[in-house]
Amino acid sequence: MLDEFRVWVPLVKDSTLALAALATAFVAISGLRTWKRELAGKEHFTAAKELVRSSHRIWRECGRLRSPLSPREQKVFSAEDVQNTTAAERWRIADWEAYSKRLDDFEKVSDEYRAVLLSARVLLGSKVYEAFLPFNYLTIDLINIVNEYLDLLQPKDGALLPDDPEVIEAKKRISLRPGEDDELSRKIADAREDGEKALLPYLARSSIRG
Repeated sequence: MLDEFRVWVPLVKDSTLALAALATAFVAISGLRTWKRELAGKEHFTAAKELVRSSHRIWRECGRLRSPLSPREQKVFSAEDVQNTTAAERWRIADWEAYSKRLDDFEKVSDEYRAVLLSARVLLGSKVYEAFLPFNYLTIDLINIVNEYLDLLQPKDGALLPDDPEVIEAKKRISLRPGEDDELSRKIADAREDGEKALLPYLARSSIRG
């Protein structure tokens, strides 16, 4: 009887150690998986938050593109410039330079937005990327409208005047007074919000309003 007890003790001990090792391994694996999920969740939240911020920045730049030119954006001509150009020529040059500068500023913000959107696509999947495509297309439509106006301002045969019907119509398509909106501005705002709605699961929110 004593001999059998002596045989079983090591076996029980070994079995207990084996079970403890398995339990430890299970806990370690479970903990690693939990850590990975938490890490992925943080990365997803950060990517979604950055995309919301970046889309807001480019949306504001869309508004800036369409706002009336401010006095500080107007080109200051030298006395020699005034002597050698007509008022119509100075208007054309001033508008061309001001809107060209706005497009350059827009492109810088757009580059940042595209980089953030690409990162979000990698982390969050193509559905998020596709949700922002209508917003992207509408911002391109706006850029094309501004470029059409710049093309109109290029030197051509005959004098171009600020009160020419084609100029008035082209400027009307771009400019909005403060607080004013039109179909394009509403579409851009709505498309950005639709994109943000696709990010709600990653932001632990049920609405874009908070």
